[in-house]
Amino acid sequence: MSQPDAKLQCSSPGEENSPHSAAPLNVDTSAISVFEVVFRHACPASEVTSELASKRQGFGLAWLLFDFIKKGRCRIPIPSLDLSGFSLSAGKLDLLLRSVPSALVE
Repeated sequence: MSQPDAKLQCSSPGEENSPHSAAPLNVDTSAISVFEVVFRHACPASEVTSELASKRQGFGLAWLLFDFIKKGRCRIPIPSLDLSGFSLSAGKLDLLLRSVPSALVE
């Protein structure tokens, strides 16, 4: 799979990198690129990310988001993570905590 050159950051509509801008977009339909665009567009808040990570229905998406951030595939600020409502197994908690970006652990 090809790796995109630019790192994705959250942006709001009207910004230079917005999909509504006049600049041409390089279209890469690989699964990684699709998720990068989805994460960039959604730019989930810490509260949303915490809730996703704590429940079965959102665990995989939160894990993938953390993995993308940790590997530098996208830059989404997550200043805090509240797992007080975590309702899954200890193994899943361990997996999630190993994928948490180092900036959150510090």
